[in-house]
Amino acid sequence: MATEQLIAIPDTGFKAAAERAASARREDADAVVNVCVGTAERLFELNRKAIQTSIEEQRAVSLKAAEEVSPFGAWRLHASYVLAGTAKVVAYWRHASEIILDGYADAVSEAENRLNRGFLTITGVLDDVTAGVGSSVLTGDPALAAASMKETAEMSERGAKGKPSADLKQG
Repeated sequence: MATEQLIAIPDTGFKAAAERAASARREDADAVVNVCVGTAERLFELNRKAIQTSIEEQRAVSLKAAEEVSPFGAWRLHASYVLAGTAKVVAYWRHASEIILDGYADAVSEAENRLNRGFLTITGVLDDVTAGVGSSVLTGDPALAAASMKETAEMSERGAKGKPSADLKQG
């Protein structure tokens, strides 16, 4: 005769599990916001410095051009400014690309951390929910395991012959 087994899950674990999951979601959202804001701040600072430097250089070039007496001297001054400006544009885009790539690397790292935290959160939630729940298989109750094996063997014999085996009845 088969006995029914009941697994009881205590109610106290659900509250702790819900709090743990909500805390993990808040941490994940904060981390994503921090990565985005940090990247935006660095880009803003780069733009601020680039604009400030450009204005200062333009002012200096204009003052120098006003001091030139020949049109050729003014043209030469502006031509050298254009060449220097091209190099600065390249440097600007290199710095901007580095900032953006660092942001992507931080986002990927944060995504990996989120996956790891999610796994740990799920593990913790399962630990909270199953606190105090035992299992005969996990605790190693040999009598219950032997009885279950005997019952399984009897069912398989009945399926094959239509009646239980004599060896199983004696054991």
